[in-house]
Amino acid sequence: MRHSARSRSGSRWLRAALLLALLAGLAAAVTPVARAASGTVFIEISQAEAINKNSDVFPLAFWAVQQDFYPKLGVDGPLPPAALTQGPEIDQRDWATWAPFSVSKTFADLHDLGGSNIVHGVVELWDKDDIDSDDQFDINPVTGRTLPVDFDVCTLRFRRQSDTTEFTGPTWMRQGVESDSGRVRINMRTADGKPFLPNNVAIADATPVQAVYNPRYVIENKATAFKLDLTSSHSSPAGATINVQLNDGFTIVNDTKSVTIPPEGLRVFFFDGSGTAPPFSPRKQPNLRALRYTVTMNVPADSTSSDPTGLFPNCVATQDNTLTGSWPMITTNSPTTLYLGWDWGSSLIPGETITARPPSAAQVATTFASNERFRKAIFPIADTVSAPFPGFATSPKSTLEPAPTIMGWSIAAHAAGIDRLELIPRKSWFAENAGLLTFGGGAIGMSLAEFAPHAVLAEQGFSEVAVHEQGHTFRLSQRPCSTGGLAETLFGLGCRDEYTHAAGDGRPYLASGYDVLGAVFPGGAGGAAGTREVLNATNFMDTTGPLDGGPYDRWIDNLSYDWLSEQLRRPQDPDLISLSGFVQVPGGLAQSGSAPLVGGLFNSFQYAGAPDLPEATPGDQAGSGEGQFFVRLVTGQGARVYRFTPLFDLEGNSAHGYGFFSFAVPWDPATTSVELVGPATPADIAPKQGGGQQSVYATLTPSKAAPAVRTATRRPIS
Repeated sequence: MRHSARSRSGSRWLRAALLLALLAGLAAAVTPVARAASGTVFIEISQAEAINKNSDVFPLAFWAVQQDFYPKLGVDGPLPPAALTQGPEIDQRDWATWAPFSVSKTFADLHDLGGSNIVHGVVELWDKDDIDSDDQFDINPVTGRTLPVDFDVCTLRFRRQSDTTEFTGPTWMRQGVESDSGRVRINMRTADGKPFLPNNVAIADATPVQAVYNPRYVIENKATAFKLDLTSSHSSPAGATINVQLNDGFTIVNDTKSVTIPPEGLRVFFFDGSGTAPPFSPRKQPNLRALRYTVTMNVPADSTSSDPTGLFPNCVATQDNTLTGSWPMITTNSPTTLYLGWDWGSSLIPGETITARPPSAAQVATTFASNERFRKAIFPIADTVSAPFPGFATSPKSTLEPAPTIMGWSIAAHAAGIDRLELIPRKSWFAENAGLLTFGGGAIGMSLAEFAPHAVLAEQGFSEVAVHEQGHTFRLSQRPCSTGGLAETLFGLGCRDEYTHAAGDGRPYLASGYDVLGAVFPGGAGGAAGTREVLNATNFMDTTGPLDGGPYDRWIDNLSYDWLSEQLRRPQDPDLISLSGFVQVPGGLAQSGSAPLVGGLFNSFQYAGAPDLPEATPGDQAGSGEGQFFVRLVTGQGARVYRFTPLFDLEGNSAHGYGFFSFAVPWDPATTSVELVGPATPADIAPKQGGGQQSVYATLTPSKAAPAVRTATRRPIS
């Protein structure tokens, strides 16, 4: 019986084993259905700027002259988007910012792309008009006002259609050139930052960094690092050796690192002293004006060939292991800044007694050092030009204080050649004088912004207040808000202090970047471990309050940095237009007949640099034969005139009546035509002292293709 029982038990185990074997066989015989690969692509806009400022004129609201921008975005593939989505409107801002505003497209099955690795994006910029139809701004540097963008889902790079220049990360695009021209800062990316191509390491973002990531400009001679955001679709960590090369036209430098990129991606910094090279201070070459970079990666895990049967048969994993680009470079002026210990010394109000108690020179020097360390790190300047005054000053108290004090010292500073005067009263000065102040009793600093830009008040003892107040003199903050009241509605002045903004406006506005020299955050702040990254700090135009010698707690955001870059940009760096051509006196200069003079304009080009001619002022005299020829940039608001004399003598050789010229003048984006003007006949040149009849010889009209040049029929000008 024991044997019989064992037999029945063994039969049960045998049947179970046979059943498992049968199920395994069935499973092996059935082909599994794979889940369709999916992915999402975003297109986003973070900033927009009108090239021609204060031009949105409406007679019934004469104060409201800035644009009311809103974007329209779309993304789709493999065909362009059939419809666009409208974003939020930003009222009364020629330079608008969003948080950013984005539109996405999810491909539930990547086979829907039909093997194409290109997803199409579209960006439009519009100005809201209350009476007329809305105006579409031109943000495309070639044909059309709409900006079409192509995004490569394998390499994570985007480019403007019809252009081969590739971009990664938030990028300022070139401006449009037709009427109502503007420029936008856009980005295209995948939802998780990874390429759709399997088993691929890609560059999600590459940017030089001097304070913030993806700035509008690189600043000449400012210490520069370089940031790479690497992303991977490999299922396991992938090793890579990466070299970054920077070239300013004078010097070529390299930095190399070996890294391991996990599936969640990796942020790597170069030229920060942690690799093979220290920070780089680029110089601006007159004929280059850009910082060029080349990123080269060696990733053994990336395939060197395409997969003809894969989702993207045109993609090769190693094709994105090299990236070349450039960043426009400008020179900025560092404001000459003086820190001066100060207090009221007397009162102009009868019966009011004032006892001066300014801070000591040592206290002012300490506040100077802490604020200038902060300003050098975050401002778009190569270095600070500043000093503390070894003594102190006093001035009399008046009514409506502290406005009269700031205004008076602003005039004095400007007359003395001081760009910014930091008046440093003792700590708690505002609170102690609250009963004597008309404004600001609870403050620790004050400025009158651009209305008295050369002087501010900033209490001694704080490490960021003086920089915050100086920011106001450059019209910061430029962010809109819902709490600005009539000052914002009428004059655009109610939102300058970001600490007054509501949370619904987006406050606090976060600032990220890199402390390249480690002067403010030597160990970083919230960023990647072992780096000097600053991640999601509050912008310095919000509240400030750290004490001298204590840790800093603020940084600068992209909007403030880019805005300051334009405010501090040297005047010799404007956008220029080259103008060249000829004037002909039929029969030569000796002729005095009535045959009309003729002339022509050659094709013109835009670039940045130093202008060759000053603009003529109203009523200036042409002189006998000097400056009787001129070019005129015609705009809807008037004309800019540049006088010159053609070269009729070629190093002692007769030019046979031809006079040639070539020069560059500042480009006005509102220009509708360029005219070459001069005396109508030889008799109108010398004897008339500029009073003879004039004619338009030729006209250029702005064009996105080859400039349209036409020789004008003789047209007298009174």
